[in-house]
Order: sequence, then C-alpha cells, then structure tokens
Amino acid sequence: MIRLFARKHPRTTAAGLLFALTLILALPYAIWGAVDVTDGTGVMTFDALTNGVAWQAIMAITLVLIVWGLKWSDIAGFQGPYDRSGIRSFLWVGAFPALGALGFSIALMTSENLAGPIAIIAIVLILNLFVGLSEEVMFRGIVFGALREKHQLITAVVLSSVAFGLLHLVNLGLGQAVSLTAFQVLNATALGALFCAIRLQTNSIWPPIFLHMIWNSYVMLGQALSETEATDTENLVSTDLEASSFLLPTILIVITYWVLRSYTRRTGQSLFHKAPTPTNLPTIGA
Repeated sequence: MIRLFARKHPRTTAAGLLFALTLILALPYAIWGAVDVTDGTGVMTFDALTNGVAWQAIMAITLVLIVWGLKWSDIAGFQGPYDRSGIRSFLWVGAFPALGALGFSIALMTSENLAGPIAIIAIVLILNLFVGLSEEVMFRGIVFGALREKHQLITAVVLSSVAFGLLHLVNLGLGQAVSLTAFQVLNATALGALFCAIRLQTNSIWPPIFLHMIWNSYVMLGQALSETEATDTENLVSTDLEASSFLLPTILIVITYWVLRSYTRRTGQSLFHKAPTPTNLPTIGA
C-alpha cells in the first residue's frame, strides 16, 4: 500500500520525507533551545563538527532502508544502467578537492602542534562518508529523483538544490554567525546543483556521494589545520568568507553549467523537458 502510494505520488512522498528530516533536525532546538558550539566566535569548532558520527550513521542507514523499503532504488539512483562516459566529469570535478584534502592531510601529519593526526583524518573521512550518504540519498536521491519524474530536469535541479541550501539554516541554532550561515546556504545551493549534474552525468547516486565526502573532508581538514596553526580562528574565517562569499558559488555554478552542457550534448536530453523515468533510461557509453 505504501509502496503503491509512493510510486503514484513521488513528490508528496519526497516532501513528507524532507519535512520529517527537517523536523528531526529542528526538534532539539524546540525542546532544549539553541546551543552555542562556536565558543562565542560564530564559527563551529572542529570538535563540534566531528561530534556526530553515530548520528550521521543512523541517518544514513535509515534513509537507505527507506529507499529499499519503498523500492525506490531506480528513482534514487542506486541502480543502473551506469553511464561510464559520465564518470569522467566526476573524476575531473573531484580532482581539486581530493588534492586539497590530501595536501591538508599531509600538513596535519607533519604538524608539530597536533597530536593524533591519523585519528583525526580517519574521523573526518568516516563522518563525511555518512554525511555524503545521508544528504545525497535525501536530496539527489529522493527529492531530485521524485521531482525529475514530474517536472523538467532544470526544475528538479533548482528545487532540490535550493531545498538542500535552506536546510543549512538549522546551523543558526548552533550559534553559527548569520553571515557565515548565509554564505553556507548560498554555497550549499550551488554545490547541490553540481551534485545533481554529476548524478545526471553518471546516472548514479554513488559518484555524488563520494564527491560530497571528498568536498566536506577537504573543508574540514582545512579547518582542523587552521585551528592548529592559527590562534585567531574568527578573524581567519571572516577574512576567508569575505574573499570567497561570491567567488566560490560562482565557480561552482560555472562548473555545473559545464557538466550539464556536457550531459545534454552527449545524451541528447534537454534540461527543459521531463526526463524519461530512470528505469527506461538507455545505457550510455557502456
């Protein structure tokens, strides 16, 4: 009964799951109130960011089980046919954050001010694997997958990306500065569009999951290094924020446009037409 309803009403199902996720994230603030985990700086500390490994694992496993229970593997992008030609875009896009994460890891390993760098790097990678899994299954799997069945592709990309960006407003309840949160919403929206483009190029949810993990690890390892080497984290982050508030999202949008244009040229699919259902997609470049 539930599976039949989910198949007939994918948008309603996706909206319900997104509402439930938002409620779960916002409920602690409603019950216990806001908690400042920034030490008064407006910037969440590295320790605060890496505190929720178990919670992220539970979220990821729950969402995967929901997809399995609804038999939405095709809609969410868990099953093929995988597009091998599209993988090249994923590799090119993922190269920069991967090299950045590697560079930060080496710097942490050689830092004289940090104890246990291997454990820190391992925690970051494990945490972001679960973050990538949970957020990609929700937004590029369930939400984008449901929207693309009823709307133009570009509409599905925009709506799912905006929803992903707005979800980061919950960080205000953790004491994060308004300016930093606004930047995070803008940046997450642009990233969401890029992850959608990668999912389209590869016809799979797995490349966006790993790209999400690589990107977050790059950012968090950089923050760990900055906290280790700098004494004034607030000023450091404020300076970085001013310099990149519009530059980084603009770069991400340009890359997204390049990936989407590559997808439309290679497959003949227009972004302004409703996509074929995932189960009827041809195997491209196999």
